[in-house]
Order: sequence, then structure tokens, then C-alpha cells
Amino acid sequence: MNDMDILELALHNQQTAWKILEHTGIIPAWERIGATVHLVGSLKSGLLAKSRDIDLHIYTDTLDIAASFSVMQELAERISLKEVHYKNLIQTEEECIEWHVLYEDEDMNTWK
Repeated sequence: MNDMDILELALHNQQTAWKILEHTGIIPAWERIGATVHLVGSLKSGLLAKSRDIDLHIYTDTLDIAASFSVMQELAERISLKEVHYKNLIQTEEECIEWHVLYEDEDMNTWK
């Protein structure tokens, strides 16, 4: 794969990632519980090439496990989530709840 192919792939993946964010409504779903959503990682930096990752940091005033699950339930009922992983890191240095989700797009590509 030459540099031009990689740039084209990166552009294609970025455009697809933005469509996925729009189509799934993930950001508004979190905002409905009062969360602030920040796009981080390779999509934000414009370097999304081979990896199909969309990384979000979601901030809330309190770490509410039930509210967090309610957002994931709403998303799971609405969109094509193939796999969902939950990590309770509240009592760790990270002080967070982590969700990892596999989503399948229209071209049957899996996104993390």
C-alpha cells in the first residue's frame, strides 16, 4: 500500500467515522444524562488510517453506574452494537467507567 492509498483510506475512514457518530447519535445520548463529550484519539487528530477506532471521553459530575448503563441500553436497543464491554475503574487511579463497543457499519466493517 503506497502513501496515497493510505491517505485515501484515512480520509474514507474519517468520513465514515463522522457518519457513524451522526447516524448512531452516541454524543446526544450521553448529553441527555448531562454528560460532556470530547472526541479524542486518531479521529480528532486526523490520523485515522487502518484502525477503525472512534475514541470519546465522556465527563459527568458524578460517576453514576445506573445512568451509564441506561445510555448503553438505549444505544443497544437502537443501533447495531455487536459487542459491549464494561469496566468499573471507579476505585482505581483512572476513576472512571470504561465502555468498549464493537459496531458494524453499512459495509460490514467493524468499528471499535
